[in-house]
Amino acid sequence: EMHFGVNHLAHFLLAALLLPKMEKTGEEPRIVTVGSLAYLYGSANLSDLGYTTRPYLAFHAYASSKLYNLLFTRHLAKLLRHSSSRTRIDAVHPGMVMTDIPRHLPPLIFRLYQALMPLLLLDARAGAATTVYAACASERRVAG
Repeated sequence: EMHFGVNHLAHFLLAALLLPKMEKTGEEPRIVTVGSLAYLYGSANLSDLGYTTRPYLAFHAYASSKLYNLLFTRHLAKLLRHSSSRTRIDAVHPGMVMTDIPRHLPPLIFRLYQALMPLLLLDARAGAATTVYAACASERRVAG
């Protein structure tokens, strides 16, 4: 399933490959997971990642991939704490950002989204600010 692969597995692999190198730096290494409140609509169904036994809904697949991101972040944070690692991992929700995630909506609804949502949603630059802050802030813990 594309959402699971791109939003979760790719990030998991990148973190796994970079973590040993990050631990060797003189800095406080950081991993920032970009989350989404959409995770609230997801479910962790490891027995049917490819949606072969249930209906495929693109938004549910996206939401589930974001749930997997948060589960990964929490688990890795726990592992890092127990190993006395200097690496910090945080998850951030950038806010409601204008993206092409709804591109799979019916064409008329997607055109309405493109016309109306810029009035309500953050642009990409503003949406990225939260992630950049989490990656660069000097505070050890930036939020609850």
